[in-house]
Amino acid sequence: MTAISAGCADQVAQAIDGIERYFPAGTRLNPPQGGYVLWVALPEGANAVALMETAAQENISLAPGALFSAREGFANCIRLSCGAPWTPQQANALRRLGELVDANLQDT
Repeated sequence: MTAISAGCADQVAQAIDGIERYFPAGTRLNPPQGGYVLWVALPEGANAVALMETAAQENISLAPGALFSAREGFANCIRLSCGAPWTPQQANALRRLGELVDANLQDT
């Protein structure tokens, strides 16, 4: 496996910082070991599929954890790509996604 590029490492670090700032308490991160995809465990009760649908309406893309489980696991997990260069628009989208996570938790 090749090492992550400095650019991707910075993008991942920016996303981690945003998640730590904007997502609700109880959110857990699994930083990548050389890649640019973050695995994010949202607080219990979050519905990642519903979150994906709501986020898509605002042009925010994520993959719900259930896509990565044959046994309907990871219902409260999401996967976020950090492969694009970091921009103010991405920072705003991550902040908005944190707000959508809060709303998603209140809907349960």
